[in-house]
Amino acid sequence: MISAANPVTDVSFDLLCVAEDPNPTGARTQMDAGRVCFDNRDYRVTASDDGGVRVENKLSGEQYQAWTPPQLWVDGEHAFNFYGTTTLELADGTKITITTTPWADDPLVTVSDKVTITNASYGVEILGLAVPGTLHFLETLQYGWLLDAVVADGNTVAENPEGPGFLGAAVDDTWQVVDDAYIQASDLAVLGPLAGERGQAFEDLSGLLAITFCGRWEGPPPVQAELDRESRRGRDDDAELRLRLRRDGLRVVAQVPRWGAP
Repeated sequence: MISAANPVTDVSFDLLCVAEDPNPTGARTQMDAGRVCFDNRDYRVTASDDGGVRVENKLSGEQYQAWTPPQLWVDGEHAFNFYGTTTLELADGTKITITTTPWADDPLVTVSDKVTITNASYGVEILGLAVPGTLHFLETLQYGWLLDAVVADGNTVAENPEGPGFLGAAVDDTWQVVDDAYIQASDLAVLGPLAGERGQAFEDLSGLLAITFCGRWEGPPPVQAELDRESRRGRDDDAELRLRLRRDGLRVVAQVPRWGAP
């Protein structure tokens, strides 16, 4: 019993504070045989400079493969094509954003250009997917949340917790398995001029989908439309944040030399 007659003199207040784990999934990234390999407790992601991104769910054994031209395969079967930037929300809260860029003059002919993976304070950017010999990655152990903020999600789909593949938010407030028909109705590159109106509805629902399946928000969902407007209005601020990220937290870890280089 603690009292005036029996005081406690060696209490460390640091022990009374439970800090949030900055890297809750134990994520790390390294080069392996010319590929970039991200690994955490539940997933392994491998990216190569042929535009290929492979995701393995260690718990379920499911395999997801993204290829160029952008398309997603689940356990060896074609699931859907995609065109604009697309984010895969995994069950442990990890986000994989595949950024695409137009090839030639057709906005619907795209290639996978960059992959961004974030979870809490951990983040990594994998670059050089479209140009052989330039594959490398940038990693931060502190500013994953900031990296997540400055990289646009595009069309967000969530790993199906009760079956194969991915789920997307439909306009009637239901969830559906993502297939080519869903992408045609939600991919911002496909929607073109409609992206600001119809695309926004899908972005709003995708945010709710992430909250529902990843459990990162227990209160009312944020107003995604307002967040997106603020993001668009603050592009200069985003650029400044990115400079801060690169200066203070993001570092070049490795780069594959060009073919034929020593």
